[in-house]
Amino acid sequence: MLNLCIVEEDQEYVTRVKDRLPDILTGIPYVVTSFNNLEDLQNEMAEERFDFDIMIFAIQFGNKTSLKTIEDINTRYPNIQIIIMSKYIGMLMNVYDVECCYFIYKEELDKRLPNAIHKAVHNLEHYPKFIVIKQGKEHIIINRYDIVYIEHLAKKCTIHTLDDN
Repeated sequence: MLNLCIVEEDQEYVTRVKDRLPDILTGIPYVVTSFNNLEDLQNEMAEERFDFDIMIFAIQFGNKTSLKTIEDINTRYPNIQIIIMSKYIGMLMNVYDVECCYFIYKEELDKRLPNAIHKAVHNLEHYPKFIVIKQGKEHIIINRYDIVYIEHLAKKCTIHTLDDN
């Protein structure tokens, strides 16, 4: 299941993106969450269960930019694929200050969104989200983002995770 997030204060663009997704992600199950302000998104990040695969960000929120929030996401969740969109072409240069997989000029949203989503999905395929570990006859599946550290003593490896199971 692909977990997408749209961070945009203008509901028109949220709707346009959501309306295009069924045609772009044919055969891929997905769920979409949206935030219309940066504060709600930052509160969600504080919950420590930030489980998005692809995030589509507006770069401008009133008189603030989302670049600091994107930078925080890049640091804490480096494999989240971020697509940035803006109706101000002058904001393009600011995109180089953060890691993102695509920039969309909002005037070209319908044209560019399929390429952006396909690139993000392609990038995700190179970074699997789960690790399968064989322990005896049992297979254990671990979300790799939940791994805090791996401890090796003699011939035994212990994987410490966020929920410590």
